[in-house]
Amino acid sequence: IPVNSDYRLWPADLIPAPTVENAGRPIELGMKFRPIANGTVTALRFYKALNNANPTILKLYSASGTVLATATHSDGGTDPGFKEVTLGTPVSLTANTLYMVTYYSASGDYVKTDGYMASAQTSGPLTAPANGSADGSNGMYYLDSEGFPDQSCGTCNGPNYWADVVFNSNTVSYTYTLLGITDQNGCTSLASAVVTQPSNPVSVSLLVSPHVFCYGGNNGVVYSTPA
Repeated sequence: IPVNSDYRLWPADLIPAPTVENAGRPIELGMKFRPIANGTVTALRFYKALNNANPTILKLYSASGTVLATATHSDGGTDPGFKEVTLGTPVSLTANTLYMVTYYSASGDYVKTDGYMASAQTSGPLTAPANGSADGSNGMYYLDSEGFPDQSCGTCNGPNYWADVVFNSNTVSYTYTLLGITDQNGCTSLASAVVTQPSNPVSVSLLVSPHVFCYGGNNGVVYSTPA
């Protein structure tokens, strides 16, 4: 079980094969997302197409358009794929709060996959809300200069422009249902296990219901030992 894990909406080994586009003018594109736990953004990411040699400016915004972080990526354009820029100072995010991650292309070059945001996308504690949900459109852009993306493609059904974050959360908990616990004397029980980060070793508590049943009496005790 990971402790203090880094989460990304799009895995590093994902090869999305998006279409390569050019707006014919500068464009900034992005994606709305929200974490379900408090944590920090430690890096910004985007998918770069082959031969896009232009420097790319990545940004993290609040839902109201305040710039929370900026980073620049440039590698000469010969190596396509996800590019990740570590922030000098991590940015704290609040659970269940909406944010946007974007990238700005002065040349107008960008990638997209139409319809990808038609349904919500979730990875660990991160969710990109579905296009047309209570959070409005997703897959946003801003034309002609840098700016908070507030426009959407009405015919694209929630395009994914493949912007992303690296999110570190140390407050995520997981609950597992154990179908049976049997000790060396044959005593059995059902229980759920709550696994809480960031303790190291991971903190594990067992919630036993009913009490351990052994030879007709509810008199057993179950102990948990983190690995």
